[in-house]
Amino acid sequence: MRYSVFRKKTDTRVEIVVVDTVGDLVNLYGMSKAAFVGGSLAPYGGQNILEPLLFGTPVVFGPYVENFRDVADLVLKNKAGMMVDTGEKLKNALLKIMGDEGLQGRMGDAGRLIIENQDEAMKKTVDVIMETIAEKSTKRTT
Repeated sequence: MRYSVFRKKTDTRVEIVVVDTVGDLVNLYGMSKAAFVGGSLAPYGGQNILEPLLFGTPVVFGPYVENFRDVADLVLKNKAGMMVDTGEKLKNALLKIMGDEGLQGRMGDAGRLIIENQDEAMKKTVDVIMETIAEKSTKRTT
C-alpha cells in the first residue's frame, strides 16, 4: 500500500508500505520489520542505508550504492542488511527477514552496533579537530 493512502487509514495493519512521500521515513523505521532503501536497484547511486539501522531495522538494498559504498560494505560485513540485485531476490529477502523474528533481532542489533561505533568514531574525530584548533589558537597567542 502507498504511504500516502496508508497514513489516512485508521486500520494500519499492513504487511508492506511503499513510502511515496518526502520526510516520512524517520516516522516509519521504528515500527518496521525491514526496510528496502531505494535508488539502488538501478544505477542511481543509492540512498542512505544508515537511517534504518538507527532504529534497529534490518535493511535491504541493491548493488548500486556508489554514494554509500563504504557503508554498504560495513552493513554486509556485520550482517545488518542484505544486498539484492533483482526484484525476485528483493521479495525473497524481505520475506525471509519478515518471517523470522530471530533474524530481525540479530540484524537489528548488528545495525544498532554499527551506529554506536559510528557515533564513537565521530566523537573521536571531533575531539581531534577541537584539539587541533586549540593548539593552533594557543600557538597564535604566544
